[in-house]
Amino acid sequence: MRLRVSTLAPYEVTWADGLPVTTALRTLTDLLAEGAEAGEAGGFLAEALDRRMLRVENVIPELVRFAHRYGCPDGDGQALVRALIDQAAATQPGLWDRERAVSDLARELLRLSNDQLRSLRSLAGAAREARHRGPALPARDE
Repeated sequence: MRLRVSTLAPYEVTWADGLPVTTALRTLTDLLAEGAEAGEAGGFLAEALDRRMLRVENVIPELVRFAHRYGCPDGDGQALVRALIDQAAATQPGLWDRERAVSDLARELLRLSNDQLRSLRSLAGAAREARHRGPALPARDE
């Protein structure tokens, strides 16, 4: 365990069991800033994604500054997310089956264009609306 002392912005703090703790994103960036092994950071990332503590689209811009340090093209946060998740899966086989499924999904989402993501969101919204409306009633013949 390491103790780090720094000033935190209000958005970097959350609560767990009544105690203030750093958010998953802040914890991840702290791990990377300290030079954590890619498998360790990737395992944390995969678990945070699985628990829906993080969203890939919010993580990518925050990891840009660490990309080169972990062997990815300079400034490529997306490549770093892929590399961390791949490394976690490679270094901890069997341990991360559920997280690996989530990471596979995250990798696929990273490959989608913004237009494709908007279309998926639109389809998901339409499906939610249809569920809330209930089944359509058949027309009555008079």
